[in-house]
Order: sequence, then structure tokens, then C-alpha cells
Amino acid sequence: MQSAVTDTLEFRDFAAGDPGYGERLCNVLSDAGWVGAGSPREVMHWVDRAFDRGVRLDPVTICHRGARILGGAVGVDMPGGSALLVIGAGGHERGAVCAGLASRQISALGLRRCKLIEALTSPDDAAMSGAFARSGFTFLTRLTFLYLPVSGVQPGRNVPPLRWESYSAQTHLRFVDVLGRTYLDSADCPELTRLRTAAEALQTHRSASESGTDGWALGCDDHQDVAVLLTSHHARLGLTEVNYMGVVPEQRGRRVAEAMILEAAFRARKLSATMLSLAVDRRNLAARKLYARLGFLEAQAKDAWLLPLRAARSEGDGQVVHIM
Repeated sequence: MQSAVTDTLEFRDFAAGDPGYGERLCNVLSDAGWVGAGSPREVMHWVDRAFDRGVRLDPVTICHRGARILGGAVGVDMPGGSALLVIGAGGHERGAVCAGLASRQISALGLRRCKLIEALTSPDDAAMSGAFARSGFTFLTRLTFLYLPVSGVQPGRNVPPLRWESYSAQTHLRFVDVLGRTYLDSADCPELTRLRTAAEALQTHRSASESGTDGWALGCDDHQDVAVLLTSHHARLGLTEVNYMGVVPEQRGRRVAEAMILEAAFRARKLSATMLSLAVDRRNLAARKLYARLGFLEAQAKDAWLLPLRAARSEGDGQVVHIM
């Protein structure tokens, strides 16, 4: 456990093994709006499962003045070099508190092999947005979070029939290749593709999902791989989340994306999920038009912020890592 004092604001770090770590992590997640974070015991069970997937959620940084706690933060550090910074704070000093917490967490994540840090804010949260900007983050885009009842997904006309292949050690390199090709001229957060390789992105997606690679599939026609679909299942919520869907450039305009939504809904029904969810970059007009036509509804919007720490390597560098 480490402490620091900045302009009368005090900061204390709690590692995963420190007394009170679970309670403080629970408070941070709850204050940051992570619905259903649960009790400290439930949070620690979640942390243990995340640790098994290579995810680190420490240190938890607490900001206080004397005995009064003003806020807290944690960096969700995932394999593949990506991290998500989560901050929960309130009060009239919120901007200074958030900036101090961000600085502390950036330093901790920078000591690891983290290549980029992402953060989400509410569009009207000027204090949090200002704190991220002062900490070196750049505004990336506004994400719209959408949902659709699985019962509302109906087959459309002229949707290409695709064959779907699951992820395995044997198909790993094909997943890396197709994912990388879908990044070309993508309108969905293209800035991220310059900061991490496709192999690293797959590692991050795998570590972030409790259902692992079970919901991953390649879409293939008679001759080639044309699309990649990454979904995760949240049994407690009755929800299947589309974490990523992409089409290789030469196959765009053939309604392949619609075929992926149909496949995601089919997988959701098999798992007794009642809802599909996904997020879309507001700049991706073609995707937004598709989702609106299919009946997706808006749940909320979040502003995405990005802080690069290291440049991406090429796909040929380093060892091949299978994600099982």
C-alpha cells in the first residue's frame, strides 16, 4: 500500500492482497456507474476470474482528505496491451480529484507493458472530460450503445449465406488475418488499429470476456474468409454482446454485416439470451443506418478517450500466441 500527497489531496494505492481492497474496488466500480458491481465478496470472485484470464485490477487508488474519501480509480489492465481507466468521484473538487487519480493510474499502467489506455465519460460530464484532457488523453469519438430483443431479429432478403467456423488453435492465424483486413478503411474507431496489432486486439477481447472464445466465428463463403464476429454471453443478464464485427473491404456492400447480426441472434437464442447489445462509433454512418433498419434502440451514449503509451508492432514481430 503506497501513499502520496498532492496539494492537500492525499492518494493511497491498494494492491489486490491488501486488507480492504475488495471493498474499495467495489466502491470505485459502483461510483463509476458499473451497474451490478455486487458486494465486496462478489467483486473479489469476479476479480479472481478476471485474474485467471490475465486481467489485473490493481492497484485501486483512493483520493481522500483526512478521513473523507473523495473518489477512487482502477485501471483494468488486459493482455494485448490495452487498459480501461475507471474513475468514480463526486463533490465540488471532482475535476481535481479525477485528474489526480488519472495521473496516479497512468503512472502505474505505464510501468507495465500497457500500450494504450481507454476511458469513457458521459457526454455531459465536463469535469471528468476536462480531467482526462489535462492528463494527456485525446477525445476519440462518441459511442452509441444499442440493444435489440433477439425476438426482433428477422432474416432479410438477399442476405448472403455464410458458413461459420469457430475459433481454435488451428484457425487462430485466419482470425488474425481476417481481423487485420477488416481494419482497412474501417469507420469504427480506426485510431485503435494504429496502436495495436490484430493479434493483440484478439488477446484483449479474449481476456475481457467471461465466455472466452466460445462466441467467436469466421464468416466464410465458398472461396474465402469474408468476416469476423466476436460475441460474449452474459448469462446473469440474459444478454449476448457483439464485441466486434467486421467485413473485409472487397465484400462490403453485400449485406454481410446483416448476416453477422443474424448469426449473433442465432447464437444468442441457443444460449437463452433475450437481448443483443453492441456499441457503434457515431462516425460510422453505414453501420448506424444498418442498425436502425434492423430495429436496434439506443440505450446510452459515452464519449471515448484515448491515451497512447507505445506504438504497435507489425503482425510479424514476436511469437505467435494462441488464445485458448
